[in-house]
Amino acid sequence: VAYVSMAHTDSLGLVLAVVQPDLSLRSDGNSLFLWRRQHHWKSMGRLIRGGREPVHIPTLLVEPEGAMLVWKAWVPDGGGQRSEGRLMLDPLGPGPHTVHVIDPDLVPFSNIRSARIAGRQVFITMADENGDSTGHIRFVGVEGNGVRELGRVPNPYQAGFHAASTSPAGLLLNGPLLEFGDSTVVTLLLRIGARCAGQGPRGRDSAVRANLHRQVNP
Repeated sequence: VAYVSMAHTDSLGLVLAVVQPDLSLRSDGNSLFLWRRQHHWKSMGRLIRGGREPVHIPTLLVEPEGAMLVWKAWVPDGGGQRSEGRLMLDPLGPGPHTVHVIDPDLVPFSNIRSARIAGRQVFITMADENGDSTGHIRFVGVEGNGVRELGRVPNPYQAGFHAASTSPAGLLLNGPLLEFGDSTVVTLLLRIGARCAGQGPRGRDSAVRANLHRQVNP
C-alpha cells in the first residue's frame, strides 16, 4: 500500500481510499481502491486505474457539497512526465465519474491543499508554468458539476508551503524562504482573503487577494 486517506459518511460509515497496485493485472502501479466499514470492512472496488498515470497523495473529503477526491497524477509528457492535480466529485456514488484537472502544471514536490473560503471548497496548488517552480499559487473552486479558477498570486516560495489554516479572516499559508544574501531562513506568511461578489451568469463569484508577511527565524 502506497497511500491511504480516510473519511466518514452517514450512509457508508468509515471509508478508505487506498492506493496500491491492482494485483489482477499483469502490470500496474498506484491504482486507487475504495473500502467501507460499518460492521466490517468491505471492498467497494477499484475507482481509478493507475497504469501510466499513477495516483499519488490522495485526499478523500466529505463536504457540504458532497464527497470529493483529490490527488496528484504523474502524466506522460513528451519524453518525460509532469505532475497534474486532479479532482473527482461524488467518488462514492455509482458513477460514471468525471475527472477534473485542477492544475495541469503542479510543482513536482508540492501537495494540493484545500480549505473553505467564502462558503465554498477551494483547492490551493503551486503551478509550475515556467518549469522552474517560479509560477503561481492557484486557487480553484468547486462550482456545480465542475471547477473554476478563482484567482492566482505569484508564488513567493522556494520550497513549497507546508501549512494551511483557515479563520474568519481568510486563509493563512506559510513556508520557508531563503535569503541568499545573508543566509537567513525566513518564514513567509501568505494571508489569503476572499469575498463574494454576488450572483452572476456563473453563480457566485469570488475574488482572491493576498498579503505577505515575513517573520525572520533565529
